[in-house]
Amino acid sequence: MTTLRLRQHRSSLLRVGRQVAGMGDSKQPVFVEVREAAIALFGRYTPGTRDRVYRFIDNGIIKAVRDGRKYYIPRVEIERYEQGERG
Repeated sequence: MTTLRLRQHRSSLLRVGRQVAGMGDSKQPVFVEVREAAIALFGRYTPGTRDRVYRFIDNGIIKAVRDGRKYYIPRVEIERYEQGERG
């Protein structure tokens, strides 16, 4: 797949996610990449926090969608994990 087609596919995935969640054309994405998830969960992005997000995905602690080599994490999963940590 060419780079342009991958970009179009990624934007389609994010757009479909917004529609499924009933968000329409919201500015906040429904899916976030591993980097954004690490920042949301741990406050920074380092190799350690990146690996921790991947471990969470592998162990089923948070759910993710895999598209080729990339993972996309639903923002709802991040919020659910944060609520579980506090509660």
